[in-house]
Amino acid sequence: MLCCPYYAPMSRRRIYRALLRVVAVTVAVAVAASCAAPGSGTTDMLTAPNVLGNCHLEDAPLCLAGCGQIIEVASPRCEAGSWSCAAGIDDRICCDTEVAPEACPTWERDCSNDPDSGQCPTGYTCVRSRTYPTPSSSGVCRLGDLNVPDQMSQCSVADATPAEFLPWMDVGPVKLQGLVVFDTMCETNTCTAENICCNDCYGSYRIVLDGGRPGLERETVALHTATIACVGTNCGISCTPIQPGRRYAVWGTYLPSELEGDVGQLYYVGSCPL
Repeated sequence: MLCCPYYAPMSRRRIYRALLRVVAVTVAVAVAASCAAPGSGTTDMLTAPNVLGNCHLEDAPLCLAGCGQIIEVASPRCEAGSWSCAAGIDDRICCDTEVAPEACPTWERDCSNDPDSGQCPTGYTCVRSRTYPTPSSSGVCRLGDLNVPDQMSQCSVADATPAEFLPWMDVGPVKLQGLVVFDTMCETNTCTAENICCNDCYGSYRIVLDGGRPGLERETVALHTATIACVGTNCGISCTPIQPGRRYAVWGTYLPSELEGDVGQLYYVGSCPL
């Protein structure tokens, strides 16, 4: 059976932005053609500008009839290097988990993984972890579909996502392969001969990925587990559920970096030693 990597799809908003840029460039070319010297004949499309009034076309908002809608009621305008909407709602301020997830809060209300309890709003998943930025003993709603497909939990790397694809991916389930390492942080108390192990230590996982972009260092992705990964003292530390210094296939939910071109983080669901 041939397996293929699972890639998170582009958000609708990114697609809209790409289409908007194509339309804007087309309009710019048409304007340039209409202003060309009589008898010049043609306009070189490769010279079409990607800025309008000191505003980048790819950053233009959508002026919508309302949040959560896709009907545009006006064209965006550029003033003093910034885009705005003369009419309608600037989509950049709207929260829509499908059209504009980047405008939505990452964390919502408390929830529970019990199906009989209150559920999360559309576009959010109930997760539970004391290491998440908003911890909850019962669970908390996190933006995105954080459910990992069953086929991804198989002990195989045939469907692992190539490291070079990660900087350009959206939120979604992924499987990675590489060497698991850990970083530790310890207290700095002065220990005595009677208590030489007086400093508590904690650690977190990272995975150094196989492969990567040519000419660059191997990508490293932080792994977030449901409990503190490594605990101990300055005399020794133990880690669970995976052991640093070994190669693993790990899978979970990928959260991209806010910095374009950087890798994001993985919220750990499962793993398999290689």
